[in-house]
This record gives sequence, structure tokens and C-alpha cells, in this order.
Amino acid sequence: MPRFIASITRDGFAWCKDIEEIRYDMGNSYEFKKSIGIKAFYDVAIKDECGNVIGFVAVQWNDTMPTDIDIKNIDHLAWHMEEAVKRLTNLHCKKKSKFRLFKKRGE
Repeated sequence: MPRFIASITRDGFAWCKDIEEIRYDMGNSYEFKKSIGIKAFYDVAIKDECGNVIGFVAVQWNDTMPTDIDIKNIDHLAWHMEEAVKRLTNLHCKKKSKFRLFKKRGE
């Protein structure tokens, strides 16, 4: 799966309307997805605050990708998931307090 992961990490997504399209370029991903009955997919990377890929939203079909799919909806779902992950991972982070040389009056 190295090429598949590299593709998502580099481009932020990977999609395939027909699994046979990746048979020779991404052999491991092809074999894995085919073995579990996937014939089409659209995967979107989820990133943390630093831009590191920490997960994926994977929409998969057991037939060729339908022509009436609006990819923007999948991207929107991935965005919501990414924002939720960022909030969860920031719960335990302490933000640095701002250092001020001079205090404001009344402080």
C-alpha cells in the first residue's frame, strides 16, 4: 500500500472509479481492496493541526462508482471529521500564555 498512502498523503485524496484502474500501479492496495469486495473508492486524508495525515474518510462501493456522486459532499464530511479531530487533540494542549513586557492599567 505504499503508493496508495503516498498518493493520499501528497494529494490529500485518492479516488478510483473502477478498481481495475489501479491494478498495476498500486498492486497491494488493489489486492487488498479487491479481496474485501471494493470496486470503487474515494478516500480523503484527515490532518491534524500540524498538517500531518492522521486518518482517512473512505467511501467505498462494491460496484463501479455511481455517476451521480457529488464529491463535494464527501469532502465536506471529511472536513467536519478533521475539525472534530483537531478539537479533540487540542483538548490536552496548553496554549502558551502571551508574554507582555508592560501590564495594562488595572491589571
